[in-house]
Amino acid sequence: VIVYDTKSESNLSRYNLELQAHNQEEADTLIILHAIDVAKRNPFNDLVISSPDTDVLVLLIYFYKDLCNLTRFLTRKGKNLREIDIGKVYESLGPKHSEALLGFYVFTGCDQIGRFNGKSKLTCWNKFLQSDSIILDAFILLGKDNFSENKALVKALEKFVVDLYVLSKKCPRNISSLADARWILFSKYQFDFHKLPPTESTLST
Repeated sequence: VIVYDTKSESNLSRYNLELQAHNQEEADTLIILHAIDVAKRNPFNDLVISSPDTDVLVLLIYFYKDLCNLTRFLTRKGKNLREIDIGKVYESLGPKHSEALLGFYVFTGCDQIGRFNGKSKLTCWNKFLQSDSIILDAFILLGKDNFSENKALVKALEKFVVDLYVLSKKCPRNISSLADARWILFSKYQFDFHKLPPTESTLST
């Protein structure tokens, strides 16, 4: 199966017609639907997905439970070609982190979303790996109905962002609000305004 833009082409004899007439706006999600379709027919298939897009890798890990037992991701070309066993990545992360991965990825910046200024993906990733179950639950439920009304979940994500900015500066460990973090980084460390963490209202939107 070849997926490009919003189109699909296949030489499969039993090709799912619903995947030809679809409403997907991104090739990334269409690829995942095809992968799940293959797994439904035979979960013991050897499934290989080739893409240069990190978004596809994240989605494969997130949906691994719905994919073939042996699902591999091929990315890059030539001498830089990499083959990633999705099952091994899922096991290494663990079920909880894998389920929270999609929310984390969108929250910290992907193709269509801005990222936190001055914070690399690696910095965010290391913090994600250290996150407790409360923060992981917030990432899992991020984007779901009534999320913004759950103050505990919103507060958990706020704490995640605060820690990104203040822990490296050895600030007091009891800082939990963005307002306090912004004030300390500005008054004590003279951070320029564009290097400060977002305000609470900006984060909530």
